[in-house]
Amino acid sequence: MPHHFPKGTIQASIFCNTCMRETLWKVADGRRQYCLACEERRDEARAAKPAEVATEQFNLFQKETK
Repeated sequence: MPHHFPKGTIQASIFCNTCMRETLWKVADGRRQYCLACEERRDEARAAKPAEVATEQFNLFQKETK
């Protein structure tokens, strides 16, 4: 497997140690960046989490009324 790709390459099929299979990877400036399958799973996890974080931040700055 080459470590560098031609400058025009956008995606390449490379073995991912996380997925344990050959997947598409993003390639920028001739270097591999990240596994697209792993990034898709991360995006799904991020989409589910902001509601929880926003609520925590909102509650953090609420004034307590007694």
